[in-house]
Amino acid sequence: MDRPANHPIYRARLRHLLCTVWETEKDGETWHTFQLTRRYREGNKWKHSTLLNGLADIVLAHELLGIVASFIISQRPSLCIGGE
Repeated sequence: MDRPANHPIYRARLRHLLCTVWETEKDGETWHTFQLTRRYREGNKWKHSTLLNGLADIVLAHELLGIVASFIISQRPSLCIGGE
């Protein structure tokens, strides 16, 4: 599927954490970059931060990154051990 430049190919969310993934092709290679953000409320406004807050965020981030890794691997089976 064709996407506009800089358009994320995948987003996954667990509670207040969001991981956004982009795909880039360069010199015949496909690269994936990602950004992990935390959503929080300050007064009546929702804000975003790239800083995690405590052990609970680390546990959620671990699970969320596992989900994102599974997505990337599903797009590129050659990344799997024993892949072609």
